[in-house]
Amino acid sequence: MDSSVNEGLFTTHTVGELLWGYEDGLLKALKVVDPTLDDLFGLFYKQNATDDGEYVFLTGQQSYMDFAVIDQWKGKSSLGWWTTDECNMINGTNGASFHPVITKNETLYMFSSELCRSIYAIYEEESSVMGIPGYRFSPPSKVFANTTENAGFCSPPGNCLGSGVLQVSACKQDAPIVMSSPHFYQADEKFVKDIFGMKPDKKQHETIIDINPVCKLNQNINATCNNLKGFTELHQTGDIRTLVFPVLYLNEVSWAWSLFHVMYLLFTCIFIVPTGRLTTLLMAQGHSRSSLLRTNSYLQ
Repeated sequence: MDSSVNEGLFTTHTVGELLWGYEDGLLKALKVVDPTLDDLFGLFYKQNATDDGEYVFLTGQQSYMDFAVIDQWKGKSSLGWWTTDECNMINGTNGASFHPVITKNETLYMFSSELCRSIYAIYEEESSVMGIPGYRFSPPSKVFANTTENAGFCSPPGNCLGSGVLQVSACKQDAPIVMSSPHFYQADEKFVKDIFGMKPDKKQHETIIDINPVCKLNQNINATCNNLKGFTELHQTGDIRTLVFPVLYLNEVSWAWSLFHVMYLLFTCIFIVPTGRLTTLLMAQGHSRSSLLRTNSYLQ
């Protein structure tokens, strides 16, 4: 893009560099103008062996339904990124644990710090994992839909990208990051048609939670590509259409072995191969205060 720093629109790096960071020539040049800029870039740069903040969980002492429900995250009981109180609510658990004796007619609420929002899942069907019967829950399509109820997630206000995608720039230091299901499953057809090779498939790309014993959550990380206004004379950006470009597929699988759900996490990251799974929306869920459990969650 800039011949003076020998950087193009596309760049090639090792998987390790892309995940954990590499020195970017363009950022290094801009750092001369703004010393506060970091000249290293990586999808998980500065996140290895870190936590996503302190959680305060309810123990369920007063009611088993409150077990593992989040009371506070980073010292707050609500978020501040979105434009409505409903969208800023922190609902349910962190997805690693749920209360015992879950029934088919329940709605499971979860908060994801990676998605910067709360989501919910409903019963879909009976399942079997390693021979153990369970209930399969998944987020319905309306969770990701471009509806009035979800208007508070449009960032900036009124700028709704469409169904099936969530722009998280507001909580990612204004980076042009968009979350979606893999292959834009449950998203508007325009996103699928924009990228060659997209083949959304429910069996492969749906977010599922099997209770018990496996909880599975996948997500897709995308970047927005725009025609840069004022730089149309540059041959690398002059003909670029505004679109959502798949960047990373993150597959997360957890096994629950006890009541307190000791979790083993497996992260599978494949660069430029889009097949992840998103999560969105929130619904109001009231809960009475029970005893509190304070903990930190770590990314290893």
